[in-house]
Amino acid sequence: MSFRFYILLILFSTILCGSALTIIIFSVNPNEASVLIFAFFYLSMFLSLIGISTIINSIIRKIFVKNKILFRQIIISFRQAILFSLLITISMALQSQKILSWWNMLLLIAALSTIELFAISKKV
Repeated sequence: MSFRFYILLILFSTILCGSALTIIIFSVNPNEASVLIFAFFYLSMFLSLIGISTIINSIIRKIFVKNKILFRQIIISFRQAILFSLLITISMALQSQKILSWWNMLLLIAALSTIELFAISKKV
């Protein structure tokens, strides 16, 4: 798979998830929504964030990281996009329940940083 095809595939998927997110935002009343609607909202937001973050991170890595295997750089970009999207999505879910505090955020960042450090040390 070429880099261009990978970016186009991620872009198409991101547009689909972003469209679903937009439809949910503009057509659903949050006061009357069920748990399933909120699950779809958070899932579409999570997938959209993964796509946007992966595209941006992959392009930046392609430009600035020279003499490295592009496939490994894409894997790193995707992993970091997932962790970033988890951070944002979990933070928003906690904030919606009014239980987000500075120490919750600190624990979440520490947990995700530990996962990233483990992945870096694993050397796939």
